[in-house]
Amino acid sequence: MPTALDDVAAALTSAGTAVTASELEAAAAGGQELSAEILAALARHFRAQPEYLTSSDSAVYGPIHAEATLIRRMKDGGVTQLYLRGAPTSATRRLLSQLLGKHQR
Repeated sequence: MPTALDDVAAALTSAGTAVTASELEAAAAGGQELSAEILAALARHFRAQPEYLTSSDSAVYGPIHAEATLIRRMKDGGVTQLYLRGAPTSATRRLLSQLLGKHQR
């Protein structure tokens, strides 16, 4: 569900990281960079790993992005349950994401 920037700013501020909705809006428009502290707080607020927004190393954020993309595609595709055997690898996530993406077009 989309969340109003006022609500996100209030939640982050009440959790100890002061930020305004206008700062978030400026960052979303590309006109302002947010501190690593605010980025980490945003990630935690949306239940993501902070490294997804704070790391500049693709080896760190790449797998997180692949997993987030897969989860979004499964959700958008109406998947409610998924049973995998063994430990899923990044190749498994990529393949599932590609397959689900083809079925949504």
